[in-house]
This record gives sequence, C-alpha cells and structure tokens, in this order.
Amino acid sequence: MLSEKPWRMDIVLQYLLLVMAGFCGGMLLVAWFTSEHAPIRVPEDYATIIGGTLSFHGVVLALLPWLLREHGAGAGLAFGFSTPRMWRAAGFGLLIGVITLPLIVGLGELSAMIFQLLGMKTELQAPVQMLQKQPGWPLGATIFFAAVIMAPIAEEIVFRGILYPSVKQLGFPRTALWTTSLLFAVIHSNRMTVLPFTVLALLLTYVYERTNNLLSSIVMHSCFNLVNFLRVALLPGA
Repeated sequence: MLSEKPWRMDIVLQYLLLVMAGFCGGMLLVAWFTSEHAPIRVPEDYATIIGGTLSFHGVVLALLPWLLREHGAGAGLAFGFSTPRMWRAAGFGLLIGVITLPLIVGLGELSAMIFQLLGMKTELQAPVQMLQKQPGWPLGATIFFAAVIMAPIAEEIVFRGILYPSVKQLGFPRTALWTTSLLFAVIHSNRMTVLPFTVLALLLTYVYERTNNLLSSIVMHSCFNLVNFLRVALLPGA
C-alpha cells in the first residue's frame, strides 16, 4: 500500500508548468539547430533524441531538488527510497516486467493489426525509425541512454512518483490511476502504442503501490525499454 506523500498540489502544478516550459524551449532549440539558419547544424536524429531527452527528462531531474526543497522532504520520503529491502523492490519490478512483457508486446501487435484492418496509417515510434534507418553504435548508444536510463527515471518520477499520489490524495484514487496512465500513453505521441502503454502504466502503478518504492517501477520500466531496444537493434524487422 502506497504511503502518504508530502505533495502539495499548488507546488506540483508549478513544477509541471516549469517542466513544460523547459520542454517547449528545448524543442524550439532543436528546431533551430536543425534549420539552415543555425551556425552549427546538428543532424536531425541526434538533435531530436538529445534535445528531447534534455528538454523533458533532463528538466524533470534538474528541477527535482527544488520540488523536494519546497516540500521539505527528501527523496526517501517522497519516493520510498529510504524503505528497507531496496533490492527486493527492484527484484519485484524486474519480475513483473519480465512476466508481463509478452502481454504488452502482444497488445502492441494487436493495435497494429486493428489499425491496418481499418485502413489507418501505422507508424513506429521515432527512435525505432531512427535505429532502423541508421543502425550503428553512435546513434544506438544515444537512444539507449535516453530510453533505458533517462526515460524510466524521469517518467516514473513524474507519473507514478508525483502525479499519481497527488491526485489520489485528493480523494480520487481511480481518477488518479486512469488519468495518469492515459496521459503517460498519450505523451509518447503514437496512437498505435496508446493501448499497450496504458496497460503498461497501470502495471507500473500496481508495482509502485505494492512496494511503496518507486525503484520498483523504474526497474520495470527500464526492463521494458531495454528489451524493446534490443529487439529493434538486433532484429531490424521487429
């Protein structure tokens, strides 16, 4: 059972607005550095991955000390990192990730089939397209760092660590569960992944609730991204 968290909604909203401002500013910089007017033109694939990672995930982590300071709380109290049996929490996240991975992958395949049957265009996520178009270690290492390390930490902090308990503690546990899960799926900007990512988010929330330690959902999220990265890197047609 998830313990009471110190989040104040007014400060949480300020934090989220600052994150969104950082993201928008980062995307504007990416557009500029990939334009013909930039003094140093950066390849679009690298600019998109690095810029997107820094402007969202990077900003989330950079502003986190301010958020914790405003609440007078440490990461242990806020995310359960100070609870005993950290390795057990990480192991539980890994176990659930391995067990449920076929379900999430299967839902992705099902979504693709449904879109194709309906005659609707299906597109892979941008990092997958980049890996297929330009395989190799420079871009692969960049995507690996963004997807397997930065994304699980930053996204779990925002969606499971902050948003979910903030809304839940207002007295709306079901609203918290479904809105944060759907929002998590939608921000990945790919309609084909909305169903599998919504289910993934529900499972990540369950893992966090069960362990009261955000490390469990971070490990599970990282496991999911790692397996999919390896599928695309080693099996280009996957």
